[in-house]
Amino acid sequence: MKAQRKILWLLPLLLGVNVQVCTAAPTPEKVPLCDLQRTAKQGEQRSVRVDGVYSDGFEMGVLTDAACPSEHTWVELDLQSITNKEMLRSMLDTAGKAEVVFEGEFYGPGVPDPKLPEAIKKSYQPGWGHLGAFRTKLVVHAIQSVEPVPADHPASADLSQQVPILQAAEQPKYPPIAKAAHITGKVIVRVTVKDGLVVRTDILSVIDGKAGQRFLETPTVENLKTWRFAADVNGEFPVTYSYSIAGDETDNLTNPRVEMLPSLDVNITARPVKPTVNYGAQSVPATETLAHESGHVDPPKPQ
Repeated sequence: MKAQRKILWLLPLLLGVNVQVCTAAPTPEKVPLCDLQRTAKQGEQRSVRVDGVYSDGFEMGVLTDAACPSEHTWVELDLQSITNKEMLRSMLDTAGKAEVVFEGEFYGPGVPDPKLPEAIKKSYQPGWGHLGAFRTKLVVHAIQSVEPVPADHPASADLSQQVPILQAAEQPKYPPIAKAAHITGKVIVRVTVKDGLVVRTDILSVIDGKAGQRFLETPTVENLKTWRFAADVNGEFPVTYSYSIAGDETDNLTNPRVEMLPSLDVNITARPVKPTVNYGAQSVPATETLAHESGHVDPPKPQ
């Protein structure tokens, strides 16, 4: 009998057949989400098992830990197993959120495009998710558990105690006239949301000068009207839009850098545009003049 077993083991080798022993991949260690968010390095990627409250849509959403509620991680589902998939979908449809344990790949802040100028790469960190608003991302390969969020859980608090998750919005812009006239400032708005839609905006800040109010407040309010949240979101919260101009002057029209923070505050930074002087149909760069609009920027004085 022993001789027969030896022959059976040797037979694949004699026939040139590779024998492979399959072993299950080790389960990643469970790491607190707050620790991952705090220590994530630019360009870092690691396999993790993590828990938290998952909210928003089924395919893409946000993971939050009650220990650091102001931090959010963007989540994308790339499931390699259907276990608990339908349970998660059902709970999101009914409650909009679920307490979960996910397994997958955790990503730190993205790496800027190497083609960008060095000055921009030093100050620019590409984000994940909608409008690049998230520093970290989790690509989920397995849903290990799904539970309802307890009523006393911080994630069940009303909107006055937490920032809702933004589902959609148009890209904020720096008003061209404000950029040309180097108008900067902050616009603070109290936003009222009903059934996931912005139904009212109240300006709380005061910008010196009519030009600032006219050219910064109006586009801020218009952009806020495009914001969309989950249908069960209701309440009020403040939002700050910060408009600034930084970097080297450019002859070309460039898109501003837009950063949306987890608090939903928005930073919009534009590069200064070289002023021009018009000679008939031609326009040439000028070093001592600014784009002019009557009542806002004085034209150069004659020599």
